[in-house]
Amino acid sequence: MTATLQIKFDDGTTEDIILQKAIELDIGEDRKQSIEFRETKNGQWVMTFTKPIFKGKKFEHISIMKNI
Repeated sequence: MTATLQIKFDDGTTEDIILQKAIELDIGEDRKQSIEFRETKNGQWVMTFTKPIFKGKKFEHISIMKNI
């Protein structure tokens, strides 16, 4: 599965980062949860997330906004 992470900057420009993989980690809900975006040694980007965050569903869109 691939996806696009889009960062919108306050000057109106955007940066699109193509995620080559979205890796689901199956850990218990009682454990600390995480979502991580990172660049691999070959320059590709991956997303890793823990399964309980999405409650077994596949994500369609992820948006991150700065709080004012």
